[in-house]
Amino acid sequence: MKYNVIIFLVFNTLSFIALGQPKVDEHKCKEAKEDIANYQFAQALKGLLSCEHDSLEHIKDIALCYYKIGQFVQAESYYKKALSQAKEDITAINQLANIYAKKTDYQQCVLQYEKLIAIDSNNGYYHKQLAIYAKRGNKLGLAFKHLGIAYHLNPSDLSVIHMLTIFYIGLDEFDMAKEYLKKGLTLDSTHIQLLLVKAKLAYAQKDYAAIVHAITKCLPYQNDTSAYQLKLLGIAYFHLDDHVRSIECLTKAIDLQETEVIHYYLGLNFKATGLLDESTFHFEKAINIGITDHIATYYSALATVLEENEDYQASIKAYQAAYNYSQNKVILFHLARNYDTYYADKEPALAYYKMYLSHNDTGNKELMNYSQYRVSEIRELLHFGMDSTRL
Repeated sequence: MKYNVIIFLVFNTLSFIALGQPKVDEHKCKEAKEDIANYQFAQALKGLLSCEHDSLEHIKDIALCYYKIGQFVQAESYYKKALSQAKEDITAINQLANIYAKKTDYQQCVLQYEKLIAIDSNNGYYHKQLAIYAKRGNKLGLAFKHLGIAYHLNPSDLSVIHMLTIFYIGLDEFDMAKEYLKKGLTLDSTHIQLLLVKAKLAYAQKDYAAIVHAITKCLPYQNDTSAYQLKLLGIAYFHLDDHVRSIECLTKAIDLQETEVIHYYLGLNFKATGLLDESTFHFEKAINIGITDHIATYYSALATVLEENEDYQASIKAYQAAYNYSQNKVILFHLARNYDTYYADKEPALAYYKMYLSHNDTGNKELMNYSQYRVSEIRELLHFGMDSTRL
């Protein structure tokens, strides 16, 4: 009898303990896993949350589902909970880095990859990712350092080679940029990003034939050509005196994205081919939408076309605007010559010739000599009270 009582008490105690523990619905957990495998993250999350489970894997699964449905605050909370159980869990740290990237918190991204590098310093991917987010956070020195390490660990990583090339172009280290480009294109001669960087490098060095070669090599591997590529091609063809192709590329580019630079080069092309009205139209467009420091250049270009078209009143206004923006002394000569050509009253022309001469522009001897000649001639005409209209 006593023995039966003991068995009864033990059985009841164990039942109480069992009832006090959370019951795991293994069937629901299995279904949730299947939902995750099938990318049904919202559905998986419902199942996971209904399973009272506290394992590391379960917590990470919940975090993943929250991340996949864009609920980053909850995802971050669960990944941190996972790290409280296993502080060096690389999946949780990587995912936290991804979450901070979505939030554009690049400082926190860098911190996560520093943790991962502390765990595995020979992982080139971690160094590359740290470099990416350090650069976005404007920590260029740190980014450059880890790109170098990433390249050392994996010299065949084309994305690292691409970033290093861009860095060296930004530093005007063109020889180093060319070296990395050569390595990258040896690994993959059809790599579009590297070919476009090659075109950018060629543009910086005014190697217009190389621009055409690089971009035309990209074309078979692209569905569409971007406005940027068309613009570079158009500029290159202009400098290679192929105005027909230049106009064709720039016209396509402007249909995709209207910019002042494209209008400017269209203006130059039309001027070179003698279509002065079209040239005037595009120079005026460049001026109207101009937001850069090149507006003086656009006004000067417009002025030369108007002058060539013998619209001196308009050319004078354009030259005056160009001078106001740039204070370029040569423009004073052009103003003097246009006043001299168009107006019977030579006083304004004389004033501009004298202003130009006061700058002692020794680099333009012909302009200086001509200005001195006209000053002398106009003074003589004014002194004798003669008709100062230019013969």
